[in-house]
Parts: sequence; C-alpha cells; structure tokens
Amino acid sequence: MMNFCKLCGEYKELRQSHAIGRTVFNHVLRETENQLLLNISLRNKKIFKSGDHWKSYQLCEGCESIFNEQYENYSINGLRGKRKNIEVKQLSLGISYKNLDQEKVNLYFLSILWRASQSKHESYQIEIPKEVNDYLKYIFLNNKDLNDKIFYTRLQILYDKKNILSKDVLKKIICAPYCIEKN
Repeated sequence: MMNFCKLCGEYKELRQSHAIGRTVFNHVLRETENQLLLNISLRNKKIFKSGDHWKSYQLCEGCESIFNEQYENYSINGLRGKRKNIEVKQLSLGISYKNLDQEKVNLYFLSILWRASQSKHESYQIEIPKEVNDYLKYIFLNNKDLNDKIFYTRLQILYDKKNILSKDVLKKIICAPYCIEKN
C-alpha cells in the first residue's frame, strides 16, 4: 500500500506495522488454543476471540527497521534474559535486571506508545499532543537521547493478589499502552 510514512513523512510503500511487536503476540499466541486471544474491547463493549496482531499500514520499511533494530530487538531479548551481558534475577515480587540499557528500553516502550497513537487499529485509542509527537519523531529519526525530564517510563509487574490467575496466565496478557498526563 502506497501512502505517507507516519515517521519520515515520505510517500512510500507502507508495511503493516505493529505497535506492540509481532514477537510479543507470537509468544502469547503460541500457547493458546487455536492461536487466538481473548480480545476485550471496552470501546465497543464486546469480548471476542481474535488472532489479530493489532497491525495497520503506517511505516515504510526503513522506518520500521529503525524501531526493530534500535529498540525492539534489544529490549525484548534483554527483558527475556536472552542477552549474555544482562543479568536477570527473579525476585518474589518481580524481576531485577543488571546491565540493561534503560534508555533503549524506555525508547522501546515510547515507540510502542507512539506507534499506537499513529495506528488506525481499533485496539488503540491513544492521542498524544502534536509537540510530543514531533519530539518523539525527532528522537527516533535522529537516534537522540531522551530527555528524562520530559518522559518517565515505568514498567510494573502484573500480579493477582487473590491468586485466581496463575503466573502462566498473567504472562499471556497483552495490554494496549496508555498515557498519564501529570501536571
């Protein structure tokens, strides 16, 4: 599909882009019945099974590779303990990482947020101000450091206090990203 790339702005052949990477969906779908997820859509007030990976045409191949090569590959492998230089320690209430490049991981999660804000897919309803959009595009296109006074990224563990859901079930949950504005 030919259109304007959401990142570089050039008129090019667009790829079906994933805000949340295909590797995340594949990891979860691999262990599900018929490779389907339970999709809970609050906006549409419905629950249904789906094999959709929440993708839409938005990036050219070059811009897609920026996200994959600079942020996603490193972050996914680092967080999953598949990078030799990163020590992963399982704690009672979470996971500790040593030698993990927090800047790259922050940019990875911000890239998910940015791509979700650009996506036309119904699973995302994220709007970011034009100034934030422009700043993130500048960071991504120019491989610049993120100003941590502007963005703070926080990753929290998902757990069930009542022990209704097992840890294996919790590992299979994919949540659409969202923003919190702090004044």
